[in-house]
Amino acid sequence: MSAEHRPYFESLLERMSPLGHVTGKAMFGGFGFWEDGDMFALLDSGGTFRLKADDTTVPNFERAGSEPFSPEMRSERPPITMPYWTVPAKVLRSDANFETWVRDAIAVGHATAKRKGRTSTSATATKRAVTKKAVTKKAVTKKAVTKKATVTNKVAPKRSPTKI
Repeated sequence: MSAEHRPYFESLLERMSPLGHVTGKAMFGGFGFWEDGDMFALLDSGGTFRLKADDTTVPNFERAGSEPFSPEMRSERPPITMPYWTVPAKVLRSDANFETWVRDAIAVGHATAKRKGRTSTSATATKRAVTKKAVTKKAVTKKAVTKKATVTNKVAPKRSPTKI
């Protein structure tokens, strides 16, 4: 449960605060960490701190004996492995190592967001623009439909019968 790990989460968040605009929130029984909107670390529901890794940083984790995150699934789906690796104890004990490894994970988080064709800041702006465009398009369509309905529903004025 995330409540029992909250003090550890808060201490990690405090240690990472000098490294950028680092935020965190509870999620899936654990906690996630973001820098400028891009996720780079997590504290899983078991209280294990993990950093995001890619092809360039995975060898460091492997050499240190770390393991990738493979969450337990409740369904019959096959297990998945996520790019978050356990942080070695020697890294957690040393502020200098901790800072280096976290900075690398932040860079991986940003790079991953860019590979997906966005960065967190532009993703929010894009989402707003798309939503606004969709709302505007709906309004225009609704207006056109209403206008069409008004034109179609017009009834010819009643004429008085002509006398012969």
